[in-house]
Amino acid sequence: MEPTAEQLQGMNTLGTIMNWVPLPAGALSDAFLAASGLTLASLPRLVAAIPLDEFDEFLTLTLGDVPVPLTPAQKSQIRLTGATCRLAAGLTITMEQQRATAAAEAAFAATAAATAREAQLAAAASAPTAANTGERKIKISTILDQTSDAEAPALNEADVLSAFERYASRIGGTPPPDEEVTGDQLSALQSLVKARLVPYADFALFGPYGLRIRRKLVLSGLIISTDGILKQVELKGPPLLQDWIRCYRVLRTALIMLGEVTPGALDAYERQICRYHERYGPSIWVLLYQADVRMRLEHMERLRRIGQSKAPADFDAAKPWEWVWQESLRDLAFWRLRVRGAGHPGHHALTHHELRDRR
Repeated sequence: MEPTAEQLQGMNTLGTIMNWVPLPAGALSDAFLAASGLTLASLPRLVAAIPLDEFDEFLTLTLGDVPVPLTPAQKSQIRLTGATCRLAAGLTITMEQQRATAAAEAAFAATAAATAREAQLAAAASAPTAANTGERKIKISTILDQTSDAEAPALNEADVLSAFERYASRIGGTPPPDEEVTGDQLSALQSLVKARLVPYADFALFGPYGLRIRRKLVLSGLIISTDGILKQVELKGPPLLQDWIRCYRVLRTALIMLGEVTPGALDAYERQICRYHERYGPSIWVLLYQADVRMRLEHMERLRRIGQSKAPADFDAAKPWEWVWQESLRDLAFWRLRVRGAGHPGHHALTHHELRDRR
């Protein structure tokens, strides 16, 4: 059982939540408050911030002068108090929100399948031919970066086949259909690498089957504004972690094919994003995706310059992105600022305007 959205809005203290559970005044509530060090006036987020393994220790409380273990019903009262505090603090989502999330994921998958053929035809039609050489050009703005005016030369068939062979030699087979990169996507990324630019892909554009649905990919969620109030925002990009993974794995395939980053470093980055999502919950997805964009769009280029300047033993100036991807995982200060502080008072999210008006 869960409180309604209207009830959640009024749950601004631990006392109001205990009244709803109910966990009335008495030996059990006194023992719980004493063990937690909280009061009825405490904010729900203080309970929500207690790690689950530590919260479960409250289930081992005993009552009375002659210690008596809690009954199953009393344990349920404690569990429901913790779960409701996490809902009120926005660290978990209600069943209603979970159903909406599942529906959004299903809609995303359906949109991807329905627009795959259209996207491939549109990409081919939008790529002009160079006047002097007859070489087909690809607009970066249709593949990787909505703000770019640059064009990239399309790889010929032999180059694309060579890239697939490089992938097979590293992985031992061909990529799954939903992780396969198109020739145009590969061409656009190679042009960035050759220009010594960060191989950033905007996941509102870049994804499975050459997906191009800028106006259809939307994520929404809660951020903490500068005045400490939870605020709903909406911006363009993968709406769920699962959608981000689909897009990222296409980028993974391309970078392996280009020989720029090893599978180990790419997979470690994906695991790190998933760990943060698991640790802090789906309610911070907007913040986590913003951090990912900041890292891949801006901070990785900063790391490359640092590597170029300090020249550590494992840095290869000709192929810097392997070192950069690994260094991005070690840069704990970056992630601590943008993700680990997400649940703390005073933290505020970067706005979508700050992301170069990309969303």
